[in-house]
Amino acid sequence: MTTNHIPNRLIVEKSPYLLQHAHNPVGWFPWSEEAFDKAKQENKPVFLSIDYSLLLTHTYLSLMGCSRGSVKYFV
Repeated sequence: MTTNHIPNRLIVEKSPYLLQHAHNPVGWFPWSEEAFDKAKQENKPVFLSIDYSLLLTHTYLSLMGCSRGSVKYFV
């Protein structure tokens, strides 16, 4: 699901799965040292999303959670 949000850092990824989340309001990171370093520096937990686009949970998260603007404040 795409929206009018400014693209996050997933916009430069090659994976079609990651690219479909590039316009979510959540500031997603791909699996990287940068993600873990940032979490450590900010003393925050890592929210790890392991998903497959054909699963019902993926559709539910896209529609009910990660595509909504307010969720970016909690993730």
